[in-house]
Amino acid sequence: LFPAFRTTGAYDKGGHNRLVGAVMALNEINDKTDGLADTLLPNTQLQFEFLDSKRSSSVAVSGATAHIDESFGGSGADVIVGPASSGPSMSANLVLGTQNIPQMSYSASSPDLSDSGAYPTFFRTCASDAFQGKALAQFLKEDLGYDKVCA
Repeated sequence: LFPAFRTTGAYDKGGHNRLVGAVMALNEINDKTDGLADTLLPNTQLQFEFLDSKRSSSVAVSGATAHIDESFGGSGADVIVGPASSGPSMSANLVLGTQNIPQMSYSASSPDLSDSGAYPTFFRTCASDAFQGKALAQFLKEDLGYDKVCA
């Protein structure tokens, strides 16, 4: 579930760039002859199907449902990657959690998603906002010596 277009129809460049990065990574993992990541999942070929989440909670829920019921010729997905944003990720996990399907987000950073009771199959590759804020404040103060910062 990657955002390619907004619900307004506007092109989502950030979402597109993330999708391209994911496809490149999958291609590298699946290519066992190029000398890059050849031993990562050595006996596995990853399959990928893409649905546009449009950075929308309702579209993310319908996309998660479609991945469960229809992806890969109807056999369904083993794991869902995405959506990008926290709100749509929370909504998608309401469906995915009930089906015990892991969901990995590459950029959903809400601290609420750390609640494993509410989002039992969610995990992420980025830190939550709670940690990012503390780390940024510490860096600005201790490493750069700033006391007054505006955002």
